[in-house]
Amino acid sequence: MRNLQNSPYAKTDPNVIQYKLQTYVGMPVKFNNTHIGALCVVFQEDFVPGPEDLRFMEIIASAVAVEEDRRQTQLTLEESNKRYKHICETVTDYIYTVHIKDGQPIETIHGPSCIAITGYTAEEFAADPNLWIKMVPEEDRLAVLRHAALILSGEKVPPLEHRIIKKDGTVRWVRNTTVLHFNEQGKLLSYDGLIQDISDRKKAEEEIKESEERFRTLFDSATDGILVADAETKKFRMAKVILMV
Repeated sequence: MRNLQNSPYAKTDPNVIQYKLQTYVGMPVKFNNTHIGALCVVFQEDFVPGPEDLRFMEIIASAVAVEEDRRQTQLTLEESNKRYKHICETVTDYIYTVHIKDGQPIETIHGPSCIAITGYTAEEFAADPNLWIKMVPEEDRLAVLRHAALILSGEKVPPLEHRIIKKDGTVRWVRNTTVLHFNEQGKLLSYDGLIQDISDRKKAEEEIKESEERFRTLFDSATDGILVADAETKKFRMAKVILMV
């Protein structure tokens, strides 16, 4: 567009008058046949672009389109990663399946949510059959091995709570609940396990225990009488009486 000073843009865009713009050349920016914007060039003189000028603008417009598509792809990927991270942070359990032959495990399949609990992917568990026990701390390993041995013997066992060391080095508490599957002859064929992250519950239990111990220490060492207030009845009762002789 030429003669911008006398065009409608002179009234709608203050830059036209301020910078004495005369010519506007626009080139559509497209990617995959989709119009995503425009490349605009303005001149302070009357200018008619030649074929080489237009070709140069086409190249620039194509480069802008590719960069914009890359940027949008990056933003989409970042948003997807945020959602995935949020999902992983909220997942607190996963399922695994162990197939048995002649009383021995021959294959273990970990559900995809295992990465949220352990930090390891299902593929990493498949690549290292002993990873499940390697990530158990030494002090808990014997109990875990005994639990697994009882299951392989066909015994139905209660859930086991123990610690694991995640891939990032953090220690978490988990609860392992199993369901055994037998054939008609009573032979163990497989079992499913549910791994639940119970770290928050364990932390709360530990805090309650520490609070009770502090109260007990205070109670036992008190040299004065102790009154306990009931929050519901708003009344006091004597918890400890000190007899002075």
